[in-house]
Amino acid sequence: MSAQDSILNQCGCCEGVKALTPSSLENRPGLSALVYRVGTQGSFKTSMQSALAGQAALRDLTTRSDDDPAIALIDGWATVLDVLSFYQERIANEGFLRTATERRSLLEMARSIGYELSPGVAASTYLAFTLETATGAPSEATIVIGTKAQSIPGQNELPQMFETVEEINAKAVWNGLSPRLTQPQSLSQGTTRLFLKGVSTQLQQGDSILFVDSERETNTGSTRWAFRLLQSVITDSEEDRTEVTWKEGLPLDLSSGTPVDQFVKVFALRQRAALFGHNAPNPNLFNTTDTNMDELIETGNGPYQWKEFSIQNNQIDMDIVYSKIVQGSWIVLSSSLSGALYNASSVTSLSRADFALSAKITRIDPDIDPDTATFGLRETTVYAQSEQLELAEEPITEAISGNSMVLDQEIEGFATGQLMIVSGTDTDGNTVSEVVILDYTELEDGFTKLVFFAELQNSYQRDSVTLNANVAQATHGETKTEVLGSGDGSQSFQKFVLKQMPLTYVSAATSSGAETTLEIRVNDLLWEEVPTLYGVSSDEHVYMTRLANDGKVTVEFGDGITGARLPTGVENVKATYRVGTGLDGMVDAEQVSLLMTRPLGVKAVVNPLAPTGAADPEIIDDARQNAPLTVLTLDRIVSLQDFEDFTRAFAGIGKAQATLLWNGERQMVHLTVAAADGSIVDTSAALYSNLVAAIDSARHPDQLVQVDTYEPLAFSLSARVLVDSSAIAEDVLANVSAALVGAFSFEERSFGQSVTESEVLAVMQGVSGVVAVDLDTLYITNQSAILNSRLIVHVARWQGDMIQLAQLLLIDSAGITLTEMTE
Repeated sequence: MSAQDSILNQCGCCEGVKALTPSSLENRPGLSALVYRVGTQGSFKTSMQSALAGQAALRDLTTRSDDDPAIALIDGWATVLDVLSFYQERIANEGFLRTATERRSLLEMARSIGYELSPGVAASTYLAFTLETATGAPSEATIVIGTKAQSIPGQNELPQMFETVEEINAKAVWNGLSPRLTQPQSLSQGTTRLFLKGVSTQLQQGDSILFVDSERETNTGSTRWAFRLLQSVITDSEEDRTEVTWKEGLPLDLSSGTPVDQFVKVFALRQRAALFGHNAPNPNLFNTTDTNMDELIETGNGPYQWKEFSIQNNQIDMDIVYSKIVQGSWIVLSSSLSGALYNASSVTSLSRADFALSAKITRIDPDIDPDTATFGLRETTVYAQSEQLELAEEPITEAISGNSMVLDQEIEGFATGQLMIVSGTDTDGNTVSEVVILDYTELEDGFTKLVFFAELQNSYQRDSVTLNANVAQATHGETKTEVLGSGDGSQSFQKFVLKQMPLTYVSAATSSGAETTLEIRVNDLLWEEVPTLYGVSSDEHVYMTRLANDGKVTVEFGDGITGARLPTGVENVKATYRVGTGLDGMVDAEQVSLLMTRPLGVKAVVNPLAPTGAADPEIIDDARQNAPLTVLTLDRIVSLQDFEDFTRAFAGIGKAQATLLWNGERQMVHLTVAAADGSIVDTSAALYSNLVAAIDSARHPDQLVQVDTYEPLAFSLSARVLVDSSAIAEDVLANVSAALVGAFSFEERSFGQSVTESEVLAVMQGVSGVVAVDLDTLYITNQSAILNSRLIVHVARWQGDMIQLAQLLLIDSAGITLTEMTE
């Protein structure tokens, strides 16, 4: 230090002040934000003040008061430097994928490696159309591509438009097909019930019913008949039939299992009666001196019996006149020893006096001789007055399952590959629907049998099932047509901006998982979209699109060197595209029910299944993860990690996990996927089929791959929370619940990730205002409410002879029970 400097420093005004800038910059790896500021306003000001002491020309500037003009100038420049260093740090952070916070920054960085941020993807669904069936209405209708249907919005919702993406030929007879619900009844050994037509059979419990095989009608020696007393009579007015049951099953040889309405007739025996003489007095009660002994016989040691007290002359004499018993009717004699069936060859009415009785009776000449030893006059009950009953078909009770379904009628015109939707109640009581693809049809007993390519995913209660064959695929979005402008051959890279947004992208079997709906025509000729104009020849009619951060789409054409220039014309550049995308299209099942275009003959529309496969435009956090994946895979799948990376970057997929499994013969790659909104990925959805097709096109064909969705699980808990006395307990408990929901949400958890007691406590304890936590229960929802130290879930694995799905364990927001703990 010079002598002069020493003199200037003797004032002591800068004692303890030293230069603080530029600050040392050190950033360890893996940070989410970079430190890049060399100073702040305070440190810049201090550094400049410290430099004053070393300036000879400023030796008389001894003040450091902020209201001094020199110091104020330093203060102002310190502020300028503070602003500059702040924005320099922001710019530095925006230059790296991990630390960028602006979508535009990520978009530009991703674009430099050939990755475009996903614009989102539209939901896809299936629309089932119903045609008019009124007299005079057309029996068929063509549903063209672009047929529009709109959702009925719920509370705080906006209507969403869907359009068909395929043309179908619909028929009125395909509206709502039903499976075969009944079949001809067959009598087999052990049968104990029968269905009769109508509900006015006048049968009651205890009445008699007779089964007569056709063989018995012509052969009196045949035993092919059966007689039963009814145990129950149940009427079904809705189906117009009566079910009758009896206790003892039918014999084996009644009809040899043939359909009952072909060979066996069923009769109700309306009259229960007795034989003449059943109520004859005991002759031993009479005074033998007053009784004509010619009518009695002595049976030994004094007792007497009536002479000829049995069926005589092979004629069945009834106790009174039964006018409704006619020739040809059936009669059953029943005693404790046996039963026998007779047909009335003739029926007459007459008077008879025997056994101290006199009455007008009905006499029946049976087709075979009665067994007098078996059917005593007192012990025998007569069942007569046969009335044939009309049989109903019996209900088919088996569930609808497997890969086929028999319709309740013969229907023609189905085509292989035709989409159909099966709806109904499954065997667990849930209302479900699913899409099936027809393989072929065949006739079965005069009814059309549909055979599908794959087995039904559900097992349905038969009487709840309906099938609609007027089904077309549809996606979210509404078609728009606009004139972009006029081509100018003198301009290079001419650009136009689409007037409406967001541009719809639909799920596709591409490496990105989506494709645009934009079509550009110049002079009515279709031009092709390319990812980039680089490397394109000068005469190719191509264009590229760029999606801005605000969702606007710019269409850019070539310069005559890389891609052809636009030809000069007046309003000759036209665009057709669709507007609408993302999770807004994830409406509920049966919510899309308003026809916006009504083809002739079409009456109604509905979406039996909820839409699937939608994804919002890619958010920043997803872009950080997905952008490098294209570089890692280069649209080719080789390693196990490639499978996971490729799938995770696929539009509409929110989570993916690849696992290597051994099926007993060879290694296979098993992929577990979840949709972008956290839902499962149905195998019938377009998202699933497109994903599988894209994987197949990028992988080695010899590699065995299986793609499945996951098994969703939820857990519940209860806890007591000690809240800081200075905090509002209600607010703290609400914050604890919110922290739990956030920490154990779909976005934060992985397939097969277990939940431990310690991490639950850590989340709760980390909420401001929480002093202590006592966890009382931690359990899988719907299991025992106990405190588990660990809730174990699994990744995809073999168990037995099948693959068990990976499990995803999330918190049940309705299963959080928190109470305030008192000290």
